Amino acid sequence: GLFKIILSNPGIDTRRIYIDFANRIDSFDEFKDRFCPPIYSVSLSDSIHEQTRLLLKNHIELWENGQIDFSITAYGHFVPELKARGNKFLFLTPTVETVRNLINSLLDEVKIQKLNNRKMVVGKVSIESNEHKEDKLFPAAASDDEIALLKTKLKGFFKMHKLVDTSQQIEDYIQLEMPYEAYLSLSDHLQSCALLTYLQRSTSHTVKIGWGAGREYFQARENSEKASRQAKAYRGSCSFFVSEDQRVTGPLDRSGTITFKEMANDEIMELSERLGIHNINLQKIISYASILGINKLSSEDVANCLSITVRGANRILNQIEEKAYAGIIHEKRENTKGRPKKYYEMTFIDGQGNFKS
Repeated sequence: GLFKIILSNPGIDTRRIYIDFANRIDSFDEFKDRFCPPIYSVSLSDSIHEQTRLLLKNHIELWENGQIDFSITAYGHFVPELKARGNKFLFLTPTVETVRNLINSLLDEVKIQKLNNRKMVVGKVSIESNEHKEDKLFPAAASDDEIALLKTKLKGFFKMHKLVDTSQQIEDYIQLEMPYEAYLSLSDHLQSCALLTYLQRSTSHTVKIGWGAGREYFQARENSEKASRQAKAYRGSCSFFVSEDQRVTGPLDRSGTITFKEMANDEIMELSERLGIHNINLQKIISYASILGINKLSSEDVANCLSITVRGANRILNQIEEKAYAGIIHEKRENTKGRPKKYYEMTFIDGQGNFKS
């Protein structure tokens, strides 16, 4: 449509053309400065009635104000009004192929949504007594009474969120189940953990939660076991999630949630062997750097993302530096005070924190 106008009107200024469906084109942002901007911004979150009302007002007022020479519309019910007002415009009629592609994409979305609605999440909730908190290798197991009290608290959580109470005690932990969509809502799409926050307010115990997704119960339960192992390897109360494709996300606390897989891709596995560092730890470091958007990490950064001591982090960083995959620098980060700090600049991560494949 645009080429048709330009070819039939040599010398036309495209900045005097208004396109009413531009906000629906993902790639249009890079061209928007070359066309006439709307008077009234239209949000896709508005109702259809409100969107079309504002779009028509843009056509009419831009024309009446002399700001455009042409407009292009994809809305057939605008045609009578634009004709009546004398607007010069082009109505783009969709081709059969366009309609077919649109219908197919809608059907695909419906199929994906139905599959997602059938997905389920299993949670494994355990608590550790703080009686021997200094003994990280052997935390004190919770008593039967403490597990029973935990189950009561979970009942209150389900009631508060208007969910069916599916909690059941299995040995020394509580298992619960919920639809995948409900879990996404409670976790703010894997950014936090509402259950962990709830329990931390009502118990002095260390809380460990492992969430697992799956299309079948057994897959979801197996993934919750994997997530629970990650949680128990992390210091303090925390929550981890394992997806169907074995992607681990956690800790779910908004302060630096990292993502990795128990089995990394070939490039990371190869680098892991070269460095003599476990592939999961390497993935965590790369993910943490990506969150910060940098490739210069301190011992404290690595200790935080791996949930280990600073001494342990130093050993790992020195190992990377000895293999010539990191250089030592001293500098100050933005918005920090004091003297320059020691950082390790990773050569396998770019300046934006992305892994160099």
